[in-house]
Amino acid sequence: MLATLGVGAVSWVASHAPAATSLSAMSGPSGMAGAPNVQFGPITHTYSYNWAGYADSSSNGAVLEVSANWFIPTTTCGEPNANGAALNDMWVGIDGFANGNVSQLGTAGWCPSHGATPTYYLWWEFYPYNSAQFVYTASAGDAIQAYVLYNPSWCIYGHCGLYTLYLDDISSGQTITVTGNGYYCSGSGCEGGPAASAECISEETNYQLAKYTGAQFYSCEATIGGYHRGIGGFPAATTSTYAITQYGPVSGLKAQTVTPLLSAVYAHDTFDVNWHHFE
Repeated sequence: MLATLGVGAVSWVASHAPAATSLSAMSGPSGMAGAPNVQFGPITHTYSYNWAGYADSSSNGAVLEVSANWFIPTTTCGEPNANGAALNDMWVGIDGFANGNVSQLGTAGWCPSHGATPTYYLWWEFYPYNSAQFVYTASAGDAIQAYVLYNPSWCIYGHCGLYTLYLDDISSGQTITVTGNGYYCSGSGCEGGPAASAECISEETNYQLAKYTGAQFYSCEATIGGYHRGIGGFPAATTSTYAITQYGPVSGLKAQTVTPLLSAVYAHDTFDVNWHHFE
């Protein structure tokens, strides 16, 4: 797990390189600033060595759901000094911002070497209980819908608190659905809670950060403490919202930044992630 600046324990996506053999366009909202009759909480700017995006940390009630839509960004494998494998990925998840586990799923652009043709994947992970599971190949520009759902009262053989991970590649028709908890997933367990944060993230993993273009989260939303809102629209008494900038772990330069939140349907739920520096 990589070190961070200003952020607690966070996840990486892949414990192992995705092997190249392993594994209708959606109109995004134009966005309007602000929304009527919605109480906004303050946004804290913070920094990480491997994350860029937005996170909600709950102080009053479990995170029951996080969801987002995006198009798979275009990855290029020819940026300067990219002599080894490189990866960029986008995901949604519950937990991971301030603890050592996260239920997550998303998309990845993979460069096995400098100058290679990128490969795109759909994946899921219950970190740290398993490594990232690269399920399907995909294409740049595919329209993605993804969510993570936590149900604390859903029980199997007396073991309660199940997580459902769901991803739909609208363009290809490929879908991922995974349900698990400490009993249901495997002998070593899956997610153990405490369902304390929700995230929409672009991440550098234990590989170098590949260059990408066109990364935008649409309708990044969550259900926390009885509210269902965009990730920036929760009352301050319920949730703390963080805008996360990535600083490269080697260079110390800004590697990824996020734009201010815009409102589409709920409050403050659309943002871009921009690549700045190869790490």
